[in-house]
Amino acid sequence: IAAFQPVSYFTVYSGTKGFLRYFSETLAFELKKSNISVTCVCPGGTYTEFFEHSGQKITSSGHATMMSVE
Repeated sequence: IAAFQPVSYFTVYSGTKGFLRYFSETLAFELKKSNISVTCVCPGGTYTEFFEHSGQKITSSGHATMMSVE
C-alpha cells in the first residue's frame, strides 16, 4: 500500500516502496523489446510485529483486511 500513497511519519519506508514500484515499471518499459521481463509484486497489507514496534494503531476493520504472515 505504501508504494501507492505516502505514509506520514514513515517517509523513508513509503518513499522506498514507491521508488521500487516506479523503478520496476520503468525498467519493464525499457526492456520491453528484449527477452527480459520485470515483475513488481505488491501484495497489500500484511500484519506483522512491525505495527507493534512502530506504535501504529490498527483499527479492527483495518486489521480484518490485512493478510497474516502465514
